[in-house]
Amino acid sequence: DFLKDRCTIKTCRIKIHHEIYGYDEGGEGDDMSRMVSHTLKNPHKWPSKHLAVKITFPEISDIGTHPKLHTIIHLLDNASKIITKADSDDIQDVVVENQSGVFYLYDNTANGQNGYSKLIFKNFKQILEKAKELVNECDCEKADGCQKCTFTTSRCQTYNEDLDKEGAKKFFNDLLV
Repeated sequence: DFLKDRCTIKTCRIKIHHEIYGYDEGGEGDDMSRMVSHTLKNPHKWPSKHLAVKITFPEISDIGTHPKLHTIIHLLDNASKIITKADSDDIQDVVVENQSGVFYLYDNTANGQNGYSKLIFKNFKQILEKAKELVNECDCEKADGCQKCTFTTSRCQTYNEDLDKEGAKKFFNDLLV
């Protein structure tokens, strides 16, 4: 295998604990960062199970909030949607904060399975190559990247900020020589 010691991908089922404890409110066309936050007195909680792929880059010692890994995750999320022909919300990513270099791409549906994680597993080499292409072919000079390269349509807690385009570019260029 071309990535044997540098990357692993496994199919799995993940359990996500959801909690709605508040919401942000704004008007039509408002910037997300300017919305007003509200907290619920009685949060709503529920679990859900989803088919997923667990992706591990053992050489990365960063956790998912680190700008380089955060950007790598965005690129793989975007590349997965392109290769599998998924809609923007069919696949989501999630990070396990206490495990460095590890994250999940999961089927984002009410029943937890839409088949995209299986397609990601089957087409992972193409997805890696597409992620590399996305970051290398974009000519923007912004440190965080832009909508054409590093920004994701998935939910991003930093609103597509705190990204490291150059770090991700170096990672993919070193990984896929």
